[in-house]
Amino acid sequence: MNARTRLLATVSLCALATTLAATLSIRTVAAGTASANLDQCANGPTNSPVRCSGSAWQNGNTTSNNSHWYEGDSIAYRSRFSGLAIGTTHYVTIQWDTTKSGKHAVDYLTSYDRTESVGNNPCSGVAGCGGSPSTGSIPPDTHTGLSLNPLYPSPDDGRWNQVFTMFNGTIKSVMLKDPSLSNPELPYNVTGAYDPVNGYVGDTSTTVTSTFVSDLTTPVRARGGQIAHRHGW
Repeated sequence: MNARTRLLATVSLCALATTLAATLSIRTVAAGTASANLDQCANGPTNSPVRCSGSAWQNGNTTSNNSHWYEGDSIAYRSRFSGLAIGTTHYVTIQWDTTKSGKHAVDYLTSYDRTESVGNNPCSGVAGCGGSPSTGSIPPDTHTGLSLNPLYPSPDDGRWNQVFTMFNGTIKSVMLKDPSLSNPELPYNVTGAYDPVNGYVGDTSTTVTSTFVSDLTTPVRARGGQIAHRHGW
């Protein structure tokens, strides 16, 4: 495969991943007006890269016109919350499309700065955001069939030594501990056709629920989503 073909394939895969990957919901133990907004980083085209800061955080899809995410990269996401009760436990569920028509989109979650490690600021433009963030380990997703050894093939591979990062809040759990869920002990739920032998088939999405306590009414949580690499499949 020549470089141009590979670039086009990567851009296509990136568009698939970033168009379909991002939804979230939040609820609190106590009723309230809690809400959440999901942004992803448009890190600029290849010939004009930008930091994940300011207007680079956007709701719209990242494309080759505004981003240069490649296979194996981790797209940076941030969740901006509002109307949260301080000191109250909140549940947040995120969902991403693992496959679309059998093609892999986002394989697994990572730290928000795994790829864009310089100038990546999830607090940018959010009043009061900052301080010393808390982190919570991201558990291995055994559905992927990928190695569960965090040292293989290298410590920075993203399996599974990565974390959620919470600004102005404390992450309590990144496992499914919400008693209203059908199986509160499993970290990931897959929607769509999946079985241990054939893996993901057709359209599949993955969800994970975690809990946190907020120090402000408007905390921010950051994560990454690893774009599938053809060598992994």
